[in-house]
Amino acid sequence: MNTVLEKLQYTTIRIETRSNDGSYSDGTAFIYEYATKDNTYPFLITAKHLISDSAEGRITLLQGQNRAPISGKGYTLDVDSFSKLWFSHPDESHNIAVTPFAPFVKHVESSGVSIYFNSVNELSVVSPAVASYINIGSDAIYIGYPENCWDRTTLLPAFRKGMISSRYDLNYQGKKQSLLDSTVLRGSSGSPVFYKSDSIDASIDGHLLGVLTNLPKVTQGDSIDSEETLVQDSTIETPMGLVIKIEVAVEAIAAYLKEKGFT
Repeated sequence: MNTVLEKLQYTTIRIETRSNDGSYSDGTAFIYEYATKDNTYPFLITAKHLISDSAEGRITLLQGQNRAPISGKGYTLDVDSFSKLWFSHPDESHNIAVTPFAPFVKHVESSGVSIYFNSVNELSVVSPAVASYINIGSDAIYIGYPENCWDRTTLLPAFRKGMISSRYDLNYQGKKQSLLDSTVLRGSSGSPVFYKSDSIDASIDGHLLGVLTNLPKVTQGDSIDSEETLVQDSTIETPMGLVIKIEVAVEAIAAYLKEKGFT
């Protein structure tokens, strides 16, 4: 694994959930290491609508040996009351949820099984200088588990490309997000999104933009003055997506650590 892309394919984890009403959802989470002065905390980041109200959840980890992945050999964790493990951004309007990753690792390794993964961190995040010159029409790459596209034999995710369709240095619809021109297939929500810089010879290291979610449906009222309702549904495909800026997810992690007394 010599390229950035080869390393990044091990930063994602597939999530499956079942709600109290029996409905099923699947999507993507990725591993982010949050560093403080005294410690480093690995977290899973995903789209909140994937896990909210989930009675049961399943994550699939890749086993490893001698610090290398074992292709196609997974370890499945089934978790009851799955939604209770996750922490939402203090601003409930943000479609972001996070949870500590270390407990999952410790649980698996306590059974004598080693797992393999990589992570992104602060150094992976797009810098303000780079963000300032990301143009509309630039390419972005995201990594996840779109239905019927990811590799069920190797258990590895699929890479897809989209076009940045709103100015990243501005907030689309007044929120910390950007518009992405790419069909968001079921299973892709929660994917990490990276800016593809032509000036860095196809590298996307240090260019983490944020978290992919499907574009919410808008339900309008009967009159021009009626309020619009945004409906998020992980079971449908949408013709475009939203990239929730990574700073939102980092804010959620910081809020969790503060609430739990770690910082």
